[in-house]
Amino acid sequence: MAKQPRNKFEQIAAQMVKAAGYSVEYGEYEFVSTATRLIEPLVVQWYAAAEIPPPVTGTIERWFYNRPPAWAIAFLANEKEKFLTP
Repeated sequence: MAKQPRNKFEQIAAQMVKAAGYSVEYGEYEFVSTATRLIEPLVVQWYAAAEIPPPVTGTIERWFYNRPPAWAIAFLANEKEKFLTP
């Protein structure tokens, strides 16, 4: 049985990975790195607009292993609509 995302952050990340056309699924070895590569540019752009330094890649990756910040979930939920809308 395939693993299921544990929280909203992982659910959104899985949807973004699928929408980008990658075959890697949640729970597979490459999922975190693939999802991070998709999420990071969005986070960097958002931080740049606020004129503050963005988190490093490792921080974003840790959001998959630890509880992600609430703002990141809200941000991704908003960005998901833009990302998933053709």
